[in-house]
Amino acid sequence: MGTTWSVRVRASDVGDEAGLRGAIAQALESVEEEMSHYRPASRLSRFNRHVAPTWFSVSPVFAQLVGRAEQVWRETGGAFDVTCAPLIDLWGFGPKGAVARVPTDGEIAAAMSRVGVRHLESREDPPALKKDLPGLELNLSAIAKGHGADRVGQLLDTRGIHDWLVEVGGELAIAGEKAPGVSWTIAIERPTASGRLDHEALEVTDVAVATSGDYHIFWRDEGQRFSHIIDPRVGRPVTHDTASVSVFAGTCAEADAWATAFLVLGAEEALKVADSLDLAATFVVRATAERFDVKTSSAYRRRYGDR
Repeated sequence: MGTTWSVRVRASDVGDEAGLRGAIAQALESVEEEMSHYRPASRLSRFNRHVAPTWFSVSPVFAQLVGRAEQVWRETGGAFDVTCAPLIDLWGFGPKGAVARVPTDGEIAAAMSRVGVRHLESREDPPALKKDLPGLELNLSAIAKGHGADRVGQLLDTRGIHDWLVEVGGELAIAGEKAPGVSWTIAIERPTASGRLDHEALEVTDVAVATSGDYHIFWRDEGQRFSHIIDPRVGRPVTHDTASVSVFAGTCAEADAWATAFLVLGAEEALKVADSLDLAATFVVRATAERFDVKTSSAYRRRYGDR
């Protein structure tokens, strides 16, 4: 997935540390083998090359994840779209690497003609995917990292370890306590006008947290900034004032998907969706060139206070 991972558990629960580390690495490797858009032999890459309008076999968890992504697509009016691989590549944020210039309107229109979850169908029994558009391609980078964290958490549970904090590329899955009577403490990233990052500390347990921001991956052209967060509805990087979103959910895959979806929507529209679904979310919004404001959903304020 092009990133790092870390797992924290109580030392007394570990047992065979080398064996546990190897099992975690293998769990994440299995996610790569299924869902990597960088590996030509992954199941996802093979589906992307599959042009016939016939069912393509995938694992049960792959089909479930795509099904959940389809739900988020519907609930956000298309703001979250796992078929936007052509747009990600076009803007220089995919496996094909950076681009030398801003795409033309014609190039954007051509890429968008190959995008749309409405052209994708998933089923769980037997698990498979189907497309009615030959050029349709998946990119699960906005949900697969979270799923990877969930999968590691499931592995730990099966090994009898029930107090853990799993981090994959900054996305967190958390269970139990750091120590008896002591919750896990996490830091929520806050960008500042100077470019540095502040952090808000929260005590949490049994929750997943994902953060999406437009300030980590971007490029500039003639003074204009282009973020890797692309709005699939218009085929261009987002331009609103929302700088980052953190979402708290029952699974890290869900938190990961919603964080990206909410950043595409922007705070004003996303807060309405978060409140309608009772999702805890916190937004950092550029108020001026020198100041950021923080906005939170009703569920966030109820669970973590009005910050």
